[in-house]
Amino acid sequence: MHVSTAMWCLGILAAAAACHASARLPGEHAGTHPQSAGTVARQCRELHEAPAHRWKDLLPPVVAAGAKAEATLLELIDSAPSAPGAQASVATLGRIGDARAVALCRRLVSERGALAVEAALALGTLPTGHDDPALAACLADAYTDATLKTAAACSLARHGEREHAPRWIAAIVRAGTPAGRRDEEELGVPKKTRWARERYFIQRLLGALGHTDLLAELDTDAPWPTLERLAPRVGARLRAAPR
Repeated sequence: MHVSTAMWCLGILAAAAACHASARLPGEHAGTHPQSAGTVARQCRELHEAPAHRWKDLLPPVVAAGAKAEATLLELIDSAPSAPGAQASVATLGRIGDARAVALCRRLVSERGALAVEAALALGTLPTGHDDPALAACLADAYTDATLKTAAACSLARHGEREHAPRWIAAIVRAGTPAGRRDEEELGVPKKTRWARERYFIQRLLGALGHTDLLAELDTDAPWPTLERLAPRVGARLRAAPR
C-alpha cells in the first residue's frame, strides 16, 4: 500500500484501534497483564518502523498502552521522522497525547514537511483549541498546500472555530465545480482534477461532529450539482456548531 493511499484509511485504523483499546483497561494488552515499559517501547518501535500494510495489526496495542506510549512515540518521531510508520505514530499521538504531543504536532505543521498533514489532523483530537496558532497560521498562509490547509481547517472546525475553517471547508466541498470558481479567486483554492482526499478529511470531520445527514450526502466524487448544493449547508452547519 502506498503511503498516500494509506493516509486515507489511517484515521479509520486509528479509530478501530481506539475502540479495540477501550474494551480493556488502560495499559492492558490482549492478555490479562498490564504491558511493561519495555513491551510498550518495543511495540512503538515496531509500529514506527512498519510498512503501511502492517499498521492495522500494530496500532491497537500501542493505542491500548495510552500515556505509557507517548514518550517513546515522541522520541521516535523526533529521531526518525522518515521511518515507514512515522505517519502512524503521529496519528496514534492524536489519540493518546497530551501537551507534549501538541507541541510536536505544531512544530510538524509549521515545518510543512512530510508529516505535516497527519500532524494537523492529530491536532484535531489533541488538547488544543479553536485558536490553535499552528493550525490558524497554516490556514491563513496563501502558499500552503491545499491538502494541508484542509486538514488544518478540519481540526480547527473540530475544536469549534466558526469563521475561517467553515469557509475553507465549504470551498473544498464545491472545489472544481462552476460555483467554486469564485473560491479560486477569493481564497486561492487551486485548480485540481480530483479533491477526494481532502473531502475524505471533511467526511471524517462531519462524522466526528455527529452531522450524519451531511455525511450521508457527501460522496468524495459526487456530481457538481450535488456538491454545489451541499457546500453552503456544510459551511452553515459548522458556523453554527457550539464551541
